[in-house]
Amino acid sequence: MSVVLSRGARFTAGEALPGGIFLELIGSGDTLRPNLLYWQNGEHSVASVVEHGSLKYKPRSVNASILRALSLPCGVGSFTSERELCGEVCDLVAKFVGLSPKVCSLLARVVMATWVLDALECAPTILLEGPDRERAVRVLRLAHCLCRRGLPMSAVTPTSLCTLPSRMHFTLLIRQQVISSRLGDVLQAVSRRDTPVLRGGQLRDLFATQFILCDQVADCADWPGAMLRVPCVPANGKLPAFDPETQRRVAGELQPKLLAYRFARYADVGASSFDSSKFVLPLRELASTLAATTPTDGGLQNDLHALLENGNSEIRSARWVDLDGVIIESLAVFCREAKESTIFVGQIAEVCEAILKGRGEPRNVDPGEVGRRLKAFGLSTEPRVAQGVRLRISNAVAVRVQELAQELDVPGRNTVLV
Repeated sequence: MSVVLSRGARFTAGEALPGGIFLELIGSGDTLRPNLLYWQNGEHSVASVVEHGSLKYKPRSVNASILRALSLPCGVGSFTSERELCGEVCDLVAKFVGLSPKVCSLLARVVMATWVLDALECAPTILLEGPDRERAVRVLRLAHCLCRRGLPMSAVTPTSLCTLPSRMHFTLLIRQQVISSRLGDVLQAVSRRDTPVLRGGQLRDLFATQFILCDQVADCADWPGAMLRVPCVPANGKLPAFDPETQRRVAGELQPKLLAYRFARYADVGASSFDSSKFVLPLRELASTLAATTPTDGGLQNDLHALLENGNSEIRSARWVDLDGVIIESLAVFCREAKESTIFVGQIAEVCEAILKGRGEPRNVDPGEVGRRLKAFGLSTEPRVAQGVRLRISNAVAVRVQELAQELDVPGRNTVLV
């Protein structure tokens, strides 16, 4: 995250160096001139220029309007345990936003993820939904206080988003009416590590966590990756004041602790291994990402099964009428019966229609669409004949169908026989 200067100096926005050494942008008395914090083995120093090895590191030049919008930590605090920090953040979300305990616990993990984002493969995306706009706005304001480099923005377009400086690992706090399909494509790329966006002949690394509040998000149901939908609905009880002074106090108390967490757990997060196979496929990245934020606390990781239970159940229910799942279920029928060595794609489409009709979702299934999805599954069809396109039912195909049925959590997935 640094740019080489002449005479052995570098501009940096903060980075993890070999040997467990960290540089971090730190707030100073002048919001437009942040300092650098140098941390190694629990010892740290703060200065406008930091020397390490043969190099001098200086804070990277960032647009003044962006620097003013950031809430940078004022220093590094103490870190006791992942459980204590997660609980403290969870309590703040409950106090100032009043969401359900499950949602508060999940958001606490998202906050922690922003502080170790560069050690993760996938960034969480938080979609704020529901009629209580005031509550949703509070989520954004609290995220600005707690998340690493929270950057409020609106009227975002693909072009304007790509003017942000690369490799800053912001937390994007987006509030606007519509997320277009084109902007959605860019935001999907932004949620992935090592997936730079090409703009103006340059590759821009905009990897960032996102909090999104808008009236309409194009095709958000099809977004891959770690998306968490947060319902913001009215609830009984009055929320405490969350004025600018309270926000500054919360940021001043929690950000130094979160920074200490970054230093203490960064290496563990990068090496984290979590078995997400018990989650449905669309939730696995989210579960793995959130589990990595508490890499040394197996109890907190196991809690994710209960925390994501509702999403797991909803997605499983949706699988009953999802075309991918229904196609695999149809293939399972043909593999089980195995009356013919080949079947036509049109036959698969007919069985899909019968399954969907039986589940109260009658609709036409296009054989061409079935054929395209079969290829995406890695199932090769034979050349077209007069009656249509055929698929040979071989042992290899039956095994692949069994694997796909397990991956997609297809109803009746264990009935496929070779």
